[in-house]
Amino acid sequence: MAGGSGCGAARLRALEVELLRAQLADAQAELEERGAASAPAVSPELLTQYLQRAGFPTPERTGAGLLVVPVEGKNVRFRVSLQHFPRDHVVYIAVIDYFDVDAAGSPGALVLLLTQLATINYELVLGKFQLNPRTGAVTLSVELKVDDGLGLRTFESALRHLIDTADARYPELRRAAAAPI
Repeated sequence: MAGGSGCGAARLRALEVELLRAQLADAQAELEERGAASAPAVSPELLTQYLQRAGFPTPERTGAGLLVVPVEGKNVRFRVSLQHFPRDHVVYIAVIDYFDVDAAGSPGALVLLLTQLATINYELVLGKFQLNPRTGAVTLSVELKVDDGLGLRTFESALRHLIDTADARYPELRRAAAAPI
């Protein structure tokens, strides 16, 4: 990070948190107004419909109800996977094919990269970066609890936030992995 940008970055994070809290409050108020019974029951078909209404192509279906769509951000291309776990009342959304710790050019850069991931996770309100220790793959994911259904606005808000976060944070991760340490 460039010197002197800490205050600006902290203020930006505070504004992001404030905006997300307002969006969450709006979504909760909308659900209360409509009543839980009017939120559609979740299924792979509903998730496909929501993806299409949000402007994504028809998702690829790969086993066990897993849906995958390609995403092209400003900084990086990746895929988003969605899976509904009915027993647990959860929709799992993950940014995949995104980043790999093997991109770190040295042991010092790897430490910096892992530290950067932990720092970003601390800052994030919605979603968390995860590292697969077997493959080195880095994903960004969120679990949506869907006990009483899932509305389009809530789905699209969470999905867009996850995609925007992955795209915006990618340059930071690349810089950390390429650091000459």
